[in-house]
Amino acid sequence: MEEQESKRIKTEQLAIKTVHIALILGVILFMVMVSFVLTDPSSPSIDETDDIFNFIVPGIAVLAFFGAKHLSKIPLKDIKDKDLLGKLASYKSSLVVQLAFYQGAATFAIVATLLTNKHIFTSVALIMLVLMFMVRPTKERMTAKLALTPEEVSRLKN
Repeated sequence: MEEQESKRIKTEQLAIKTVHIALILGVILFMVMVSFVLTDPSSPSIDETDDIFNFIVPGIAVLAFFGAKHLSKIPLKDIKDKDLLGKLASYKSSLVVQLAFYQGAATFAIVATLLTNKHIFTSVALIMLVLMFMVRPTKERMTAKLALTPEEVSRLKN
């Protein structure tokens, strides 16, 4: 019984790390594809929309940052009454919400780069990628965010 629960905990941790890596790799691969498409620096841009993207791209990035910080806390509100697997599931939901905000802003910045041929928007995507890397799921972060009991910490680390 205990061995089965330990296996489920490890599976949940692997799922959390896999989701994190997959979302980051999606943004990186899209950025690489767009950089290959934009190899010609003289390719035309859409002049009418260039100015609006100068405000929208950073604005979306800022909204994504604050939205990720606040809305990722919602799945973690009622975790005190859950067992360790329930807490890990809530943590995964919280992480997906946070990463989705960052990924959305990064993808929008990359699309803006593609449409306008302004590579400054790629820097916004890179900042979002850095934020995605900074929320990497580690056992220490999980322990801190989930307010685990000492017994749950030992089960998580084993």
